[in-house]
Amino acid sequence: MSENDNGRPPIPGVDQTAAQPTVSVSPAQPGAQGAQGAQGQQGASGAGTPDAGKGSDGGKRHGGHTLRNALVGLCGGIVGALLVTLGFAAYCYINWRVAGNPFQFLIYQREHWNQRTGLFFSTAAYQTDNCLRSLTTGGWRDALGLWLPTLIACFSALGLLAAGTGPVGAGKDR
Repeated sequence: MSENDNGRPPIPGVDQTAAQPTVSVSPAQPGAQGAQGAQGQQGASGAGTPDAGKGSDGGKRHGGHTLRNALVGLCGGIVGALLVTLGFAAYCYINWRVAGNPFQFLIYQREHWNQRTGLFFSTAAYQTDNCLRSLTTGGWRDALGLWLPTLIACFSALGLLAAGTGPVGAGKDR
């Protein structure tokens, strides 16, 4: 067994240069392949691949990767939630410094664009109404250039959110 750069023997599964043990079946025994031969061929065909060694130990050697992936996913979710929260807090702080009210944007939305906080489908309903009204009054440019793309974007975003979350309560490991 050769040593690596730091003087220790290579560790299978950790060091990339570590040789994977393989078992070969002798061609002098055709048809006499039993359980030992099947394991040997599985080890031989999987040598050097990420799945090497899963045949005899059921993949227990790689069990730490599942925990690591779960922790990385959890940390990514926490970072994402913090970024959204901190971004909204910064926006409210800017509004407070400029206008004296952290929620001044709600007033501007209501006064200038007749927008209020509401449910998703309320917004989709009035956008659909505006699209149909534009089509019936000859405003094809408004319907095809403004209202229809807005509806497509809103429902596409809703579809992406639904596809990303998966079934509610399924508890499946992704």
